[in-house]
Amino acid sequence: RSLAAARDPLGAVRLLRLLDALPYLGRVRLPSADLHWLEVNPSANPVLSTGDRIVSFQRPSTVTVVLESGRICRVLHVSGQPADAYADTCKDDFKLHSGLRDILRAKGTLWVAQPDGLVLPSPQDLDMKRSRVLPAPGAWIWVPTSDFYSREGFSREFAGLLAGQGPAGPYMRPLMDEELTVRRAVLRPPLALRSNWGSIGLVQMPTARMAPEGSLAVTRSVADPYRRLSVFVSPFSWMEIGVRYTDIRNVSNARDAAVTSKTYTDKSIDLKFRVFEESRFFPEVGFGLLDAGGTGLFSSEYLVASKQWRDLDFSAGLAFGYLGAGGSMSNPLGAVAGRFDNRQSYDRAFGGQPGVKTWFTGPASSFFGVQWRTPWEDWILKAEYSSNNHSLEPYLDADFSTVRPASSRINVGAVYQWTDWVDVSVGLERGNQVTAAITLYSDLNRKQTPKLLSPALPSLAPQAMRPLHFQSTSGWASLRSEVESQTDWR
Repeated sequence: RSLAAARDPLGAVRLLRLLDALPYLGRVRLPSADLHWLEVNPSANPVLSTGDRIVSFQRPSTVTVVLESGRICRVLHVSGQPADAYADTCKDDFKLHSGLRDILRAKGTLWVAQPDGLVLPSPQDLDMKRSRVLPAPGAWIWVPTSDFYSREGFSREFAGLLAGQGPAGPYMRPLMDEELTVRRAVLRPPLALRSNWGSIGLVQMPTARMAPEGSLAVTRSVADPYRRLSVFVSPFSWMEIGVRYTDIRNVSNARDAAVTSKTYTDKSIDLKFRVFEESRFFPEVGFGLLDAGGTGLFSSEYLVASKQWRDLDFSAGLAFGYLGAGGSMSNPLGAVAGRFDNRQSYDRAFGGQPGVKTWFTGPASSFFGVQWRTPWEDWILKAEYSSNNHSLEPYLDADFSTVRPASSRINVGAVYQWTDWVDVSVGLERGNQVTAAITLYSDLNRKQTPKLLSPALPSLAPQAMRPLHFQSTSGWASLRSEVESQTDWR
């Protein structure tokens, strides 16, 4: 009756056909699927009757989006993607139904029916902050957009009905004919890959992307005359901090009297912060400091924005200092204070002091680039227009006897994701310099700290597999006391 009263008769008919095609498995969600818990809570344990069947579902690899038009859009599941990202992937089908034309401005609720039967309302506001409900493989997502379908009662019942059908996947019998089934390509989030500096970026230029909280990356790169070793960590999802050692090999051109070794090693500290997270219409925005606490040889600051479109991730920004040595424009901050117009030099022989007075000062230069996640598995291509001026590199003579002058500001690179924890990249900088790098990744959130000084855990002798209320309680008192003394758990 509710569907018959809908404003869009065609969409209602399609939804009715979907409902007619559902197998109606009649699943009941248990408070817990743990066998021992069900054993001691028999009232929650369903009893099989004669003729009942136990069905074991395959683990699907897709998430199924049900649109108000009655159409289905299946999207390959990607870990960590929120519910509205899957709805966004199906946005091309919104034009198939006039009632969905205002979806991008709608402020309703997505309903996620997880494959275990749990129904979650997902706050949906595509203009503002993105939803953080994460659908599991096999989840259903109901996308109501008109006022009629957005009513909580109808949508809750409809999402609950979908949840009762089991995981959504292609192994189920066709829910609708092919005309009403839309299959989409893989929904893939933007990649936070490392530049030759070790921070997240393209070839040399940074992007606004941030690594997941708790991630660690170690990068070794070669780009004559530099050999760089960088270590970066992300203590928060909006912050990145790193240290880097740069080995400058053209010592014969060194102008610093303090340089006496065969090579000169420069130490630096980098910081990067995210200001705005990417939304549907707005890019991700961040700013960073290069060589913020070192000798200042590579001291630079930047503002950058990144926006993804399908498998392309575009970035553009404004750089100051070393990265902005191209000086394509005057400093826009000069309109605020005159001190931003000129970049002061400071004693950098020993480093260790942040050059705060030089931050975001001097001429600025724009840069831009793109990162393409190719159809070939694990291959990513990069291209950028650099804002740097390589004729002003530290410790170089005017004749460039060691380093050839730059013939182009366009840098290109390719990254091969060898494994989940190893990236290998090659590139071409300055139009004539071949570069190479390798990055090792680790997730500190999954690392455990061994408790070497803690006492051994208490042990309990195995007992026969009998119902818990029939098991002997001997030894339980001492075990409980020992656990309490070690953990304060009661």
